[in-house]
Amino acid sequence: MSGKSLIPVIAAAVVLTLLGLTQLSAQVSPESMDTARQAKSTRYNGGGCDLTVPGRDCFFEHFAPGAIPLIPLKESAFALLGTVTKVQPYLSADRTHIYTETTIQIEEVFKSPETFNLPPDRTVITDQIGGAMRMDSGRVIHDGSVVDFIGKTYVGGRYVFFLRQVHEGKDLAILSAYELREGKVFKLTEDGIPGKVLLSRTPNKPDSLSDEQGFLQTIRQHDSVDPKTGNLHVSIPLVAAKKVSE
Repeated sequence: MSGKSLIPVIAAAVVLTLLGLTQLSAQVSPESMDTARQAKSTRYNGGGCDLTVPGRDCFFEHFAPGAIPLIPLKESAFALLGTVTKVQPYLSADRTHIYTETTIQIEEVFKSPETFNLPPDRTVITDQIGGAMRMDSGRVIHDGSVVDFIGKTYVGGRYVFFLRQVHEGKDLAILSAYELREGKVFKLTEDGIPGKVLLSRTPNKPDSLSDEQGFLQTIRQHDSVDPKTGNLHVSIPLVAAKKVSE
């Protein structure tokens, strides 16, 4: 592809990134996917409304558990520190969901399955249901579904992730995450912009968890964790399950 032909693609990506659409995947035909991608896209089938049909009034599920620990070590298959290097949405095989892949460059692993071997490139990919993407026609489609985790990351951001295994261990999903920036720990925002609310045991009262070093030390210290549950003695409520129409 020539440099000139790349210009419209780059320009479109920049414009849509500013709209909160992040990286976009223009190719949506299952016939064009390789075997692994097609298998993964099939795992995210929703069996509902076809997002690619213009004028359809699709309903999106919003689901999250009633409460999870502030630092959910027990619930997580993986707990790690890393930097987001790529955010890329894909369409499910039946076109009823968008799932967004986040590629993480690993800096430190706090917890992982015994069978896990750190890849040579030190990266891991995790998924979130929901997102937006541009079709070949130029039309942008949206999936407003939210499962488990409410919040978005951005490329270049540094985070602590708590991940769970889904689809019989074939994929990973974000259970919780916090941004580390300027020596502080921030809660994530729903639109993916850098957060302003500090993590703390009590809302609006910064403590040791608000400080990056204090937060990381708390995760590393086994003395801070309940030996029976694997969790810290702090919980935070999430949004109750509901359905909304876009």
